Amino acid sequence: EEFSRFGETDWSLLVNDLEREVPELHALVEAFDFVPTWRHDDVMASFAPPGAGIGAHVDSYDVFLVQGSGERVWEVVAGARLGKREEEEALLGGGGGLRVLRDGAFQATHSWTLEAGDMLYLPPRVPHRGRSASADCTTLSVGFRLPSVRELVGRFADHVCAEGGQVEASGKMLRHKLRLPAPSPGPREAAGGGGGGEAGGNSAPSNGGLISGRGAPGA
Repeated sequence: EEFSRFGETDWSLLVNDLEREVPELHALVEAFDFVPTWRHDDVMASFAPPGAGIGAHVDSYDVFLVQGSGERVWEVVAGARLGKREEEEALLGGGGGLRVLRDGAFQATHSWTLEAGDMLYLPPRVPHRGRSASADCTTLSVGFRLPSVRELVGRFADHVCAEGGQVEASGKMLRHKLRLPAPSPGPREAAGGGGGGEAGGNSAPSNGGLISGRGAPGA
């Protein structure tokens, strides 16, 4: 009755960060403890009347779709992963902030009907569309971020700087911290030619540099 003012169809209700308001959902999150906790994004609930959904789209993270009540039909383009440029070209204009794909850009290859208790996993960037198939359709989406290499390096660098760390470019120090064996001597070194190395201080470390910081993991 509270949603009657929205009409009988063509609308969806989305609630993000639901686990912050409903502590019981922490048990649902813990069911995915095989994924590192730092990747957890949120639990989102979606409710829609029969036939409604937000349209075809892609997500930039791993998502587990758990059907809480009722039924929802999911359509997926198997084997396809849209890059950001491809997504931009396929977007429907006037989406009101929603990044919805045009009908012509979404050609489903597989379809499943999820009932209460069923779950569907969707990898990042796979086009998909969900539509309610009952009057009591509620779906819980458990999302996990997929940061890029640039984001990971940037955040680690921020951590090092925040801890007052320093950059150590010593190959000897690197081998010590990673417990790597000493490098095999080259032809010149084996023949007693010497030439630079770590003792000479004129050549770059053979194993690259190491970023470490006081208090950082492994420091």
